[in-house]
Amino acid sequence: MDNGWKQNSECVAGFLNFLRDIQTTYSVASQMEIDADNQTQDILHRLELNQDSAADMERMAQALQAIRKTRREAKDSKAKAEPVMRWIKENGRMRASLENMLGELRKVEKRILNRSYTAKTNVLEEILKNRHTETEPSKHPDGFGEFLKLTKEHSGLPVVAMVDGKIAEDKGYWMGRWGNCCIDKYKTLKDGEILLYYDQCASPDIPYLFEQFFDYAECGIQKDMPPARTLEIMKQKIDALDWTEAIFVYIDTPEITEEHMDEKERV
Repeated sequence: MDNGWKQNSECVAGFLNFLRDIQTTYSVASQMEIDADNQTQDILHRLELNQDSAADMERMAQALQAIRKTRREAKDSKAKAEPVMRWIKENGRMRASLENMLGELRKVEKRILNRSYTAKTNVLEEILKNRHTETEPSKHPDGFGEFLKLTKEHSGLPVVAMVDGKIAEDKGYWMGRWGNCCIDKYKTLKDGEILLYYDQCASPDIPYLFEQFFDYAECGIQKDMPPARTLEIMKQKIDALDWTEAIFVYIDTPEITEEHMDEKERV
């Protein structure tokens, strides 16, 4: 936006990216701590069971000091990430709601950015009729150009139209407008709801998707299991499901111009 202000969607996206970064940091730190513990045990057992030279024992002592320092740093990183990890675990639905809100914000911001005005008179034509300009190439409205590109590159995929709730809640037919287009995967739940794999995000919300289909205990996921292993099992289970890949077209509500408002008032 102008004057250095951030779009609302940028703020929400920043928070969601922060959550993903924390999950990655926690997983890496957990694995580093495990590796350091294993290395420590290797050195201690060597010192206990072997008769090494003084020089070798000094080398192992120096290495042990560096390993313990690495373990402490990893443990500190985990400690700083744990409050956020608990929040993520306890607020899976809220996180999914934020993802949905991010999609809505991006649609609104794009709609405002592409706002247009329909002239009521021919005054501009009269003013500019003698201007000599090159004819500009025609442009596809909104996301229609991207839709044509995707259908050309992925001609074998089905097309799924995602209709804005403002349209779907009303009866009859409405005139919509082309919104974003993307490649995604989906599954239809028992209640008829459509569940998207990416849902307009860079990476899937693995815990949320897992909870829609599986039980932690039945899949062998325990509370004391390392987070990296937990996410690995979740992703394996989710990816093994029968997802349908498709081209998703988001149908937004059309822009309401002043001309349309006047026509509505006359009716």
